[in-house]
Amino acid sequence: MKIKLFAISALVLLQLTAVEKASAEAYWFTNPIEKYGLIDKNARVILKPAFDHVEPFVSGFAIVNIGGAYASQSSEKYKGGKFGMVSAQGKIVIPVKYDALEDLSEGLAAFCLKGRCGFLSPSGQIVVQPKFESARAFSAGLAPVKGKTGWGYINKRGQFVIQPVFADAYSFSEGKAVVIEDKKYYYINTRGEKIFQDNYDYASFFYGGFAIVGRNGEQFVISSEGTPTGLKSPAEFSISNDLGSGIFLARKNGILGGLYNAVGNPLSPENILRNADPFRGDLSVVELGDASGTKITRDMMTRDGKLMVNRSCFRLEAITDDEYSATCKIPGSRLYEGGILDKSGAWKFSTRSYELGLPQGEYANLVPVLVRGRKLVVKTDGTVLAGHLGLTMDFPAIGATSFVQTRDYSEAIFYNFQGKEMYRVPAFQAFRLENGYSRFHRGGKWGYLDSRGAVAITPQFADVADFSEGYAVVRTEKGEPLVIINARGEEILRTDCAYISKVQNGKFGCTRSGKTTLMNLKGEKVVDEEFASLDEMSDGLRRAYKDKVMAGFVNDRGMWVIPANFHGVRPFSEGLAAAWQGKLCGYIGKNGQWVVQPAYAACYEFTSGYARVYNNKHWGIINRKGSVIVPFNFYDASDVYNNQVWLRAADSPTEEQREGYERTKEHAQWGLANLKGEWILKPMFWNVRDVSANQAVVEIDANTGRPVSGYMDREGRLVFVY
Repeated sequence: MKIKLFAISALVLLQLTAVEKASAEAYWFTNPIEKYGLIDKNARVILKPAFDHVEPFVSGFAIVNIGGAYASQSSEKYKGGKFGMVSAQGKIVIPVKYDALEDLSEGLAAFCLKGRCGFLSPSGQIVVQPKFESARAFSAGLAPVKGKTGWGYINKRGQFVIQPVFADAYSFSEGKAVVIEDKKYYYINTRGEKIFQDNYDYASFFYGGFAIVGRNGEQFVISSEGTPTGLKSPAEFSISNDLGSGIFLARKNGILGGLYNAVGNPLSPENILRNADPFRGDLSVVELGDASGTKITRDMMTRDGKLMVNRSCFRLEAITDDEYSATCKIPGSRLYEGGILDKSGAWKFSTRSYELGLPQGEYANLVPVLVRGRKLVVKTDGTVLAGHLGLTMDFPAIGATSFVQTRDYSEAIFYNFQGKEMYRVPAFQAFRLENGYSRFHRGGKWGYLDSRGAVAITPQFADVADFSEGYAVVRTEKGEPLVIINARGEEILRTDCAYISKVQNGKFGCTRSGKTTLMNLKGEKVVDEEFASLDEMSDGLRRAYKDKVMAGFVNDRGMWVIPANFHGVRPFSEGLAAAWQGKLCGYIGKNGQWVVQPAYAACYEFTSGYARVYNNKHWGIINRKGSVIVPFNFYDASDVYNNQVWLRAADSPTEEQREGYERTKEHAQWGLANLKGEWILKPMFWNVRDVSANQAVVEIDANTGRPVSGYMDREGRLVFVY
């Protein structure tokens, strides 16, 4: 099975580290290059990161692998490389040399080496010699193995107790085992006797006194006596998950379903669940969504189908029977709220932050969160939120370690809860989230992370561009042609283009030999005309250069709407586009006529009805009629949102001077002002970027001390700072 790793939040692009509870004493964690190691409950490294894959601990032991891989991106099967086993104390008890290895069950672990399989003790000693073609776990004192004549069951001395006469055989569950003979499934007892008279086309193991079986295209549930209980599948209906206690998830059309009891009575609405976990206590973590899979959220559901959280949660994990770690979207906001929910669905503790770490296992009482750092997100009311997307910065990682990246980004340094350096690893590179995906670089190749920081497309490309409308442009190897892929990493179109713009409305600009053509995803020309350059679409129009000097706009069919009569243009925004006449710029409407006469040295897009412009000395703000709203008294200005603008004060040092200064309050001169030029936040910031309607990324005064991050307890108190 795949280990579930906890990223810092849905919107963090660097999957820096993760912790999975291994036992009462030890935890798996990963470093940025995705090697697994082991830490104890005091955050001390007891086994350095060395493994490519690990399994959860069972009875104090866990399987590890070096050199293997999942069969595919969606597969749960991990194969290849070599397998071994470690203890929760960090000791390699079974050398990493076997071709296959199963978890310990009844004190023995099935293994395979060079095509032969047997059983090992936890100390690595061979108890049953490798003389079988395949082997499965012991249960009820017996293990299914495959010999020359078929599958049978052996005891712990390696002797056949049930002769190898079956086409396949599985481990015992509740005193019964499924075997296959003549392509039919049936159940046997530990003496090898057939229990029920019925044969099935499919049969599951027994769980809580029930099993799911199939016959003649229909699924139904049977009791431990083999009697149908009443829950069965009509046409286009499937019983998929046994959640325990006689409750089942059943789906229609294989996509959406609901909860049913063993006699077939619905316990929840029928078509709301995509998945459901086995009940833990009185609750099951369920996945809700639509048939398309585009609107998936998670909630807690009771045995009678009641939802407890009722908010948009993208992550929900059971910590105990009474506590759940969660991250949920704040209604009407771009922010996420994360922390600990009780079993009623109410927050025991939460922090509104992009950079909230989720607690896990023994560390459920500690929540890693960025408190303040050199780079922050500041709301327009001055509230400090957290680190912003795509910026390399100092913030805590998940669980027992804290992460700091070196100034030159060459190394990542990990600290324990006492602030002591644990180890260093090479850092890797990632970019900000665009259209649901982030580019990232590892091992000399590029791939994509999804919006939760998980690997969506494994690194395999020499170069990649951002996704747009579910498509991205990649290059498989240096010197190879550009290729358009979909979100599953599948090739859609191989081109001979030297450059490809983002896909919009199924079309893109293809540049060859200095000329750009508008094409569709079949590789066909949309229009015969070629352009010197062709940009992305904005407000329904694409900026186009007829030659290297003159520019205008074309529509989605590649036809000129505004002729190339200008010495440069910016994309349209709010119905206006900056345009140049000679060295001066103003703004034109979609009819190509001047709305604001050219009078400025620099012009930017309109936001909220205002635009920032430069008069060759200072910056100011104008409205759509060209009237000056904020006078030209500032060294720099941001876009306007909510009638507020970030401004760099006129007494700020120049960029050349700033290069020689330490980052101190005296030289950090950005502040937030209203449209009268009055300060809301006085100039105190070294830099401002990524301004939006609700927030901006700023750099704070370094004289107040080193960047600070840490861990909060469930009441929101900072308990450890580094």
